[in-house]
Amino acid sequence: MLLADPETELSGLIGRIYDAALDPGLWSAILPALTGYVGGQASALLAKTLPDPTASMFYYCGVSPDYMQ
Repeated sequence: MLLADPETELSGLIGRIYDAALDPGLWSAILPALTGYVGGQASALLAKTLPDPTASMFYYCGVSPDYMQ
């Protein structure tokens, strides 16, 4: 199996991020791809407002749900 060159793969991921901005249900499929692209173990999409120290978690992958709580 031939893998796409890094620029082509990144361009595809960026397109998928834009798609997820319009259809949030796509994030659960995109996060694992992004995590793999950067060589990470886990990733998450969250929002934080100051001065509140907590964050709202929307999507995550690579981490046990028990740990996220």
